Amino acid sequence: MKPNGIIKNVPCKLYNWGPCLFSTEVSKKVIGVLSEEITYATQDAKKTLAGVLKRQIAYTTDSRNRIGKLLAPYFHGYLQFLSLYTKKDIETPNLSLEQLWCSYQYPGDYNPPHQHSGRFSFVIYLHIDQALVAENNDYQGTDVGPGGITFSYGDGFKDNITQQQFFPKPYQMFIFPSWLTHFASPYRHPNIVRTSVSGNVYESLDRSHVEKLEGKNLTLSDTMLKTSYENESN
Repeated sequence: MKPNGIIKNVPCKLYNWGPCLFSTEVSKKVIGVLSEEITYATQDAKKTLAGVLKRQIAYTTDSRNRIGKLLAPYFHGYLQFLSLYTKKDIETPNLSLEQLWCSYQYPGDYNPPHQHSGRFSFVIYLHIDQALVAENNDYQGTDVGPGGITFSYGDGFKDNITQQQFFPKPYQMFIFPSWLTHFASPYRHPNIVRTSVSGNVYESLDRSHVEKLEGKNLTLSDTMLKTSYENESN
C-alpha cells in the first residue's frame, strides 16, 4: 500500500467511501431551454413522484429528447468524475434520459426522503428567489434550513459523514446515484415559487425496467456526447 499522506511521520492512506455526489453549474442556454420547453408540457407528474408539491409537470417526449442531448456533456462529466472517485475505469455507456419533470415548490411544499430509478439522477435549480435566501439566512436551527436539500447515506456515530446538505444556488446541478436517499425542506415565505428540473438517466441495458415509456428512447453514444459538448461550447 503506497501512502498518500504523512501524519506525524506515519505513512497513511485515505479511502473514498460511499456514493459519488457531483455538483456543477449549468449554462444560461440550458436554463433557457428548460424554461421554454416546459411551456409545451401539460402532463401532471404528481402521481408518479414522491413530492408533496402542488404542481409537478412531466416534459413531453420531444422535449426530453432535445434536453437529453443538451445535458449529455454534464452526464459525461459525472461519469468521468465517478471514475476518479472510485479509481476505476468506467466506460461511457449508451445513456437514455427516460424521465424528466419540472417541480414547482410553493410555501409548505416539501419532498420527503425518497429514491429514484435508473443509473443516476439529477436536479437543476432554475431560480432561487432572494426572499428565500433571506429566510434561510434567518434560520436559527442546526439543519440546512428552509429550502435546503439533503442527501443521506448510511448510519453510525457522529464522526461518520452520513449526510451532505446544501442550500442550492441558481443554475446549480446535482448528479447522484439514483438509489441515494434525498429530500427537500419546506419554506414559509408566502410569495415564492421555486422551480427545479429533475430527471432519471438509464443505461440502454436498463430499459427493461422502465415502465410506460413514451415514444423512442434517446441514446447518447460517445460520438453524440462529443458533438453535444462541442455545440454547447460554441
